[in-house]
Amino acid sequence: MLTLHRLPYLGSQMSLNDPSEVWTTHSIFSSRSEYFDEAEFFALLFMDPVLEIELETFNCLVRDLVSKMDIDAFDTSPLCPAMKMFHYAEPNARNRWKELIHGLLSLSPDLHKCYDWGGGTVLGQILNIAKSSFESRELGEEWLAILEDFGIDVAEYLRTERLCQYKWGHVPMLIPPWSASIEDGPDYKQRYQHIIFSENIPRISWDWYNHPGRPASEVLHEFRNFGPGSHEFQQDYQWPEAMFNWPYFYPQWHACFYVSSEILSHETKNSLVKLYDARFERRWLKKIQIFQKRLGFGKSSKVPGAWID
Repeated sequence: MLTLHRLPYLGSQMSLNDPSEVWTTHSIFSSRSEYFDEAEFFALLFMDPVLEIELETFNCLVRDLVSKMDIDAFDTSPLCPAMKMFHYAEPNARNRWKELIHGLLSLSPDLHKCYDWGGGTVLGQILNIAKSSFESRELGEEWLAILEDFGIDVAEYLRTERLCQYKWGHVPMLIPPWSASIEDGPDYKQRYQHIIFSENIPRISWDWYNHPGRPASEVLHEFRNFGPGSHEFQQDYQWPEAMFNWPYFYPQWHACFYVSSEILSHETKNSLVKLYDARFERRWLKKIQIFQKRLGFGKSSKVPGAWID
């Protein structure tokens, strides 16, 4: 007997620009499973963070699938990828994406539902599209404008959303996808963002968040727009001198310090830390020597009787 467990992950690996792959896989499993659950199969369909989908294809999926199922049955709301495509679309295609989003809104989605796997509410999922706080302001204005054009009172929408966000803590945080927690520790390489609700004009955005009680919080806040939003692991090995992940992430080798002692002994951990510290020291001294050489330090004066700096 064939049983299914989170089969949507399988579907998420297929190209949504060719929906026939999705339906072929659906047909294979549904014909061979006695307990096939369509809601489970399609749950992660719109969760791919790098999903890019053509407008006509998205329209077909909405017509053939979303309208037949509860729009809130997915782990990521279809509104999220639709807003992403609208945000990055060429100006002449934006009106058509806007019509599609209005069509999704006409299905009466719960805009304040918290998705356990998809990154918070619909608002949180949409704000997660932005790669910087500056982009989040533009994205927030676009989302509110679409809601207003559809006939939703955006001021009331934000008031309700704000109450939902404050249920999870004293600071309204943007929940990263996959429900990672702010307390996940050093192994979770993700910077945190807090949601900014305007008091006067209805606006929404986010900014980088640094816990005020943590070391160097003032410096990290001052330079919050530097560095990537998440840890780019390959950068630590390919171009370590560029310090791409500075100042928010330790190098990937530092994670070995938190590995279980069953995998790495205490002596091995300490030796690795000393090894990389020594490598860093050698590289740093070499850079200093090159810098001094460029400035002429250590060279004897070529003019007899000249002052030595």
